Amino acid sequence: MAFRVLVVDDSPFITEVTSGILIGAGYEARAVNDGGAALTAVQEWRPDLMLLDLVMPVKDGWAVLAALRSDPATKSLPVIVITSSHETARERRAQLEAYGAGLLPKPIEAGRLLATVRRTLSAGVPTIG
Repeated sequence: MAFRVLVVDDSPFITEVTSGILIGAGYEARAVNDGGAALTAVQEWRPDLMLLDLVMPVKDGWAVLAALRSDPATKSLPVIVITSSHETARERRAQLEAYGAGLLPKPIEAGRLLATVRRTLSAGVPTIG
């Protein structure tokens, strides 16, 4: 059975490309475009890993991380934050680590994405990509 990866980004282009890379590498991938839909998908689909954008409408990535970590059923779900907000990510690296989240900067390169996903799934702990 393939690992399930939930891709959460408000850009349909990003979710389509990222999901395509993951599916091509043998993963099961599902994409949603906002934080509220991400939390619903986690409950219904039970992914093994989440790739999460920080800047989104409805519920941003920080709110999603807080909700995941406050729920015993999802507090150990590995999350890799994908963001183009390099300054924000660098400044808040300690907060990302406190949430147990890895970091992968945009633009997403296929090789780096797959290596980070593999490392995270094999270790069970998100890594910095």
